Amino acid sequence: MTRQVTGQPPVRGRDAPERDPVYSLVGGFADGRLEADFRRSHHGWFNGRLITAGLLGGILYFVALLYDHAVLGDSNAYHWLFVDRLAVMAAGLWLAARAHYNGKRDRALPVFSMLAFELALALGFLGVVFLHGGSIVFHTMSMLAIVTVFYIFLPNLSTGQLLIPWVFSVAFLVIFRIAFEATSIELTIPVLLLLLSNLMGTFFVRLINRSQRGEYVTVQALQSLNAELRQEIADRKLVEARLRESEDNLKHLFEVAPVPLVLTRDRDGAILRMNHAASLLLRVEPGEISDLRTPDFYVDLREREQVITRLRTQGAVEGADVHLRTVDGKTIETMLTAVRTEYDGETVYFVGLVDISERKRIERELQRLARTDTLTGLHNRRSFFELAEREILRARRKRAPLALLLLDVDEFKQINDRFGHAVGDNALNSVVEAIGRCLREYDIAARIGGEEFAILLPEMSAEWGVDAAERVREAVAATPVTTPDGMIHLTVSIGVSAVDCNVATIDRALSQADAALYEAKRSGRNRVASADDGTQG
Repeated sequence: MTRQVTGQPPVRGRDAPERDPVYSLVGGFADGRLEADFRRSHHGWFNGRLITAGLLGGILYFVALLYDHAVLGDSNAYHWLFVDRLAVMAAGLWLAARAHYNGKRDRALPVFSMLAFELALALGFLGVVFLHGGSIVFHTMSMLAIVTVFYIFLPNLSTGQLLIPWVFSVAFLVIFRIAFEATSIELTIPVLLLLLSNLMGTFFVRLINRSQRGEYVTVQALQSLNAELRQEIADRKLVEARLRESEDNLKHLFEVAPVPLVLTRDRDGAILRMNHAASLLLRVEPGEISDLRTPDFYVDLREREQVITRLRTQGAVEGADVHLRTVDGKTIETMLTAVRTEYDGETVYFVGLVDISERKRIERELQRLARTDTLTGLHNRRSFFELAEREILRARRKRAPLALLLLDVDEFKQINDRFGHAVGDNALNSVVEAIGRCLREYDIAARIGGEEFAILLPEMSAEWGVDAAERVREAVAATPVTTPDGMIHLTVSIGVSAVDCNVATIDRALSQADAALYEAKRSGRNRVASADDGTQG
């Protein structure tokens, strides 16, 4: 039966033991910290058992010397047994002393002394058997008594300690088999008795250890829960008292709070109260509140259902993004925080709103800027690679072709050097406009370098990609660019490659298109080259 140390505060919160902990082979907690807590809480019980086992076991074992004298007389064997029993008694008294000393000073259990006593008792008895000889039945009964002491009276705290009775029993049988030449028939009953005793003892130890620790977990959990409940009851009483004392002040604070606050009823969604900030946010006149319901303000009623469901099941919602509609029809994005409570005997929701429309607009703009080339308005390099991976997956699913164009503006550095970057930027935008006139709505164009562009053409083979590239090349060549020296015409060199949709990235296709682009440049610029068949235009 377990003992709970009085005066020890219960473990609370996340430090409380789990309700279903993992146990070790001997039935102790697998968690070392939890096992240490358990032993500290049962310190007095453990030490009491050790003191009892050490004193009674050691003294009774020594008193058996009277029987040795009666059987052996004043012989050498008797003198050896005297030393044997004296050593065992000394180990028992030492164990009792250590347990008493540690118990007084609240120190750890004397595990080493306990193991020393068990080993001394086991080895001492084997010495008795060897020196006495005699009936195996008598020694088996004594052996069973000592094994019982090991299992019942001594706390079994480790696997090694649990193995001592088993090893002890095997050694006992080996002595009788070898030293006393016991037959197999003579050993049958001792083997069965010792096997049964050890099996039952092991089962008993595991059962007791797990039972003690299970009760410890339950008691700790109940104490923790009781403490939390007492604290919660005290807190609630304090809150209720303060609420009663300051109800007028709270109503005033509700009204003048700079954060939009709304009090709504659960059963019909009626708006019971709304402070001034909420009225301004939702464009509600004071006299209109009684006629309004929360569904009137939601752009998407599914968002309201999600909020209501979480409030009813969890009691609170924190930081939910919802789209609301003002009385005059304007849509606003808000962050909603709400708690469920009781008001005038009914379930109500206390809701706080924050207008995040501008923040959301800025976030969307930042996301757009992060994916867009600021000069041309095309996708930037990072966005292009993300979209390319997505298109590869789509093409793989649909088993559709996918072509890639890689464009480079010919002699663009000379334009920058001659006319400056402003004219160069204008020239790039002219190229982008020409490209845009040649693309379909779902084609993907990106600026991936200074004057280098990539175009991804879904559902288009490399052969058709060459035709598309020719149209782009011709459109760019026909587009005039204004410079301080008058109008000029730019040209582009284009490399075309088919995209292998069996690979996850577009790196290989880019490498092939880049090689084709180099070939177009080498052949005189203002050309289209294909990586797939070496065609040029």
